[in-house]
Amino acid sequence: MNRKGSYFGSSSIASALWLVALGLAVNAAVMVWTHFKSDSADASNVVMAAAMPELSESRHAGAVQVVPTQISATRWGVVLVNMRTHVMAVYRFVGSQSRIQLMASRDFQSDLQLKDFNNLPPTPAQVKAMVKAGKALTRP
Repeated sequence: MNRKGSYFGSSSIASALWLVALGLAVNAAVMVWTHFKSDSADASNVVMAAAMPELSESRHAGAVQVVPTQISATRWGVVLVNMRTHVMAVYRFVGSQSRIQLMASRDFQSDLQLKDFNNLPPTPAQVKAMVKAGKALTRP
């Protein structure tokens, strides 16, 4: 040991090594957290497949897509989209009651046939007209 009470020659080297050690510890913590997070996601998929075998069979066939989503700042849920029937359903998790609740369901097949709905100007028709006229598009 030297006079400063450190095994390393200067305090700057000791500080640098402590920073490296801290970085390695943070990296290890993130790796462990990611591993447990992926395991819990896999476990929830197994639980969902066991609880609803008809859903899991159609999901594997590509009919139903399951998308976890954040509904608000403190609420989470899941969106089920059936690509064959063009129906979607939104569920929220009610943690205080250990339940899920259906929030909305919608057949979106006709929605996808709309060309222009609820858009701010320039609308797609206006843009097409501007392009045909050769006008430069500018931001509003």
